[in-house]
Amino acid sequence: MDSQSSIAVVCYESLLNGDATERSLRELLSEDRWDAVGNGVAAALIVVAGLSVGGSGAAFTTGSAALAVILGAVLHQLLLVAAVLVIRAHGRFARGSGRPA
Repeated sequence: MDSQSSIAVVCYESLLNGDATERSLRELLSEDRWDAVGNGVAAALIVVAGLSVGGSGAAFTTGSAALAVILGAVLHQLLLVAAVLVIRAHGRFARGSGRPA
């Protein structure tokens, strides 16, 4: 398993093993922070490779890479939040305690 796959496994493991319903969202996000940064770094590497091939300047490439790290990490965390909310809502509806809107 490559490093990118292991990041995905760590992130989604909490969704599959019941942690998403038993632990606070803050706790899940805190635990997942470095995995999110890792995904941001992977995005930055792709951006740098693409911009380097395209002949972009160093300043533009550096700025774009920094933004890719930030956006990649934020997107990773947002997807985790969305998945946790869906799992929690599904659990409430499955137990019959929730009502569809």
